[in-house]
Amino acid sequence: MPEVGDLTERPFALLLAAARALGSTGILSLRDEKFIVFSRGVPVAAVSKVLEESPEEYLVQKGLLKPSELAQARQIAVATGQRLRDTVASLGLIEANRLFEHTRSHAQDMVVRCFGWEDGECRFEEREGVSPDVLPMALDVAMIFREGIARHYDRRRLDKELPVDDMWRVYTVSPPAAMAAIDTVDARLVQLAAARPTLQSVALTAKLDPDKLRQRLYGLYCLGLVGFGFGFGGSPRPPSRPAMPAAAPPAPPAPPAVVAPAPPPAAAPPSWAPRQKDAKETTAPPTRGRERVPTRKPEAAQHRSLKSMLEDAEVARMAGDHDGALATLRLARKTAPEDPTVLAELAIALLDVDPKKHAREAHSLVREAREKDPKHPLLYVVLGRLMEQLGDLDRAEQLFRYALAQDADCEAAQRRLEMVEEKRRG
Repeated sequence: MPEVGDLTERPFALLLAAARALGSTGILSLRDEKFIVFSRGVPVAAVSKVLEESPEEYLVQKGLLKPSELAQARQIAVATGQRLRDTVASLGLIEANRLFEHTRSHAQDMVVRCFGWEDGECRFEEREGVSPDVLPMALDVAMIFREGIARHYDRRRLDKELPVDDMWRVYTVSPPAAMAAIDTVDARLVQLAAARPTLQSVALTAKLDPDKLRQRLYGLYCLGLVGFGFGFGGSPRPPSRPAMPAAAPPAPPAPPAVVAPAPPPAAAPPSWAPRQKDAKETTAPPTRGRERVPTRKPEAAQHRSLKSMLEDAEVARMAGDHDGALATLRLARKTAPEDPTVLAELAIALLDVDPKKHAREAHSLVREAREKDPKHPLLYVVLGRLMEQLGDLDRAEQLFRYALAQDADCEAAQRRLEMVEEKRRG
């Protein structure tokens, strides 16, 4: 990740891919207008100084709030010192679970729009943590690549950033576990790539327009799922531009947790943004091919705190690696055997792996955790999921709503409540 660079030479798609491959934790600034927070290579928050992209404007544009309602909520938020999102929820203008999902969608949309920027300064600053008052949300990286490239990449940009012709071969480079987040079309392309076909053959077999195919393949390349070679042996031929980051991401050491920043005023950057250096402090950008890679402190790499293990498990869950999340949480339990959060997260991981096989152990963990903290929201998420298994959707919904009453930002409860509602509609 570059300390200082330019989007002309380091396109946003490759910056996002590099952050994911390196497991970077920190803040990426683009044109000093947008700031994206990463935790282990996963974007968890985005803030924009562009007025049209403010959370308030987003709610009005989506028809979620009337301008008069927004003005009222803003006045109350200023008077009480609350966040605007909390004020909107407390006034009953938007349900807490819907507001959370729209907040996530807004952050993802801001990141997707970055693919349209072809020039301007980019800077990455490694961080150990920022504002603890804002809940980080792991964004859908696969969707971000798919949407960003589809919206903003024509053939000119594809030829520039993916310099391959129809006779190049595509091949798979990652294990099947990494495919959990991609859609069925992309999954089909990865299956075809296992035979190392040419791009021309893939286009004919998949029945995709050549430009659409290249958009899809570029997204899969950035996700570390496919690579490109020339010739029957699949040996790579150097492209006509600086080499792109390695497709297969290594397993990075666990960095400290990063928490998303609070939205800044439209006229000023957020307080946590990387500080602009004055003329005396400014240093020349690093030489191409020798950018400084942030190093981890040896003691941080050797000691895994409980918070770090919980975040490792969450990242593994987001990537579809439920077995990895379970193994991490079992280790966390050895570190803190009576922590109710650890017990609840472990119960959820057990249900993710095999709900029928682990239902009894999950319920036992919940009973143990309730003795420590009877109002912990995740405990009622587990109980709600157990009710879902029994087919009692009414009771499951009650438990999920109770979890949200304890914590309006409980993502697990919001997600399960939406799934129950979908089951009823279906």
